[in-house]
Amino acid sequence: MTVLVEPDTRAVRPPRRLGPWTIALAFGLAATVLSAAFSWVPSLWGDEAATLLSAKRPVGSLLGMLLHVDAVHGLYYLGMHGWIRLAGESAFALRLPSALAVGATVAAVTLIAGRRGGRRAALVAGVVACVLPRLTYAGEEARSYAFTAAAAAWLTLLLLWLIDGGGRRLTPGARRLAWVLYGAGMALTSYLFLYTATLIVAHGVALLASRASRATVRCWALASGAAVLTLVPLAVLAYLERNQIAYL
Repeated sequence: MTVLVEPDTRAVRPPRRLGPWTIALAFGLAATVLSAAFSWVPSLWGDEAATLLSAKRPVGSLLGMLLHVDAVHGLYYLGMHGWIRLAGESAFALRLPSALAVGATVAAVTLIAGRRGGRRAALVAGVVACVLPRLTYAGEEARSYAFTAAAAAWLTLLLLWLIDGGGRRLTPGARRLAWVLYGAGMALTSYLFLYTATLIVAHGVALLASRASRATVRCWALASGAAVLTLVPLAVLAYLERNQIAYL
């Protein structure tokens, strides 16, 4: 007896491609692990010791110190003051926040590359960012540079989203709120590292290159201008404390 078996004609679904947020998460985790691995082995160097000594101060004493030295690192020291109370003062504990910040940086870089060049560009950008020496070094150093890199990357992604992404479909109120978030983020990032304010210039060039609408340029100018105004006190303190690094 012959048994006839009908072939399975159901369409075979192609494997699901990795989405941009999955790629970002994967590379972000990889960058964090690479930066954190064995970060407890080297002892703290001079600037990291300054981080620990400053963060250990009572808040009142720390604020008093910032009026004389290291005002440009004040926000980072305040954040680390709270962190070491939770995680301790070991080399690994001090450097772990920077490793996490590098992971956030790499995640944002893949999203930016994917927005501009597609999935393949996101993958290449993720690989390069994970092994970029200056970035991985920032991820194993108890200083603020990894945080400024992360903030700069995410602010750039936010700007691109407002220019040519879903931000254009927001209601006027929500769009204004997004620009307020951009301006506040730029100010906070610059308080972490004053020279990050120069990112405003790069973003201005990006706006001009993208031929953004006048309304978008106006909103960006208002948000950026407000951020710059908030930096005046820090800039004054930085100028008054310039002798701290006069030997460089």
